[in-house]
Amino acid sequence: MDFTLMIFKLIVSMIVIFALMIILFKYANKGINGSLNKKYVKVIERVQISKDGYIIVVKVGNKGMVLSTSTGHTEKLQELSEEELAEIEEVKQQALKDMNNKYEGILNNFKSLSIEAWGKIKSKEDKHE
Repeated sequence: MDFTLMIFKLIVSMIVIFALMIILFKYANKGINGSLNKKYVKVIERVQISKDGYIIVVKVGNKGMVLSTSTGHTEKLQELSEEELAEIEEVKQQALKDMNNKYEGILNNFKSLSIEAWGKIKSKEDKHE
C-alpha cells in the first residue's frame, strides 16, 4: 500500500512539474515576443530547403521580401505587398494563439486529473483511519 501511494505521489509531482514548466514557457514567450516585435528588421518565417539553403520572409520597416540564402549567397526572390505581409503575420499570430490554447487545454486537463486523484487519495486515507 505504501508503494502505490509513493508511486502516486511521484506521478502527481511530475504533473505539477510539467504544469509549472508550461506556465514558465508561456510567460517567457510573452516577454520574448514583446521585445521582438519592436525591431526594425524582423524575420517572419524561415524554411530550410536544403542542407544549407533557406527561404526567408523578412520585414524591413513596412516592406516585406522573400529571400533565398545559402552558404555565401543571398538573393531577393520577391517583394511582398503590405497586404501580403500583414496576412502572413496574421496567420503566424493565429497559429501561436492556437498552440497556446492547446497548451492551456493540456494544463487544465492535468489540473483536473491531479485534483481528482488527490481527492481519491484523501478519501482512501480517511477510510483507513
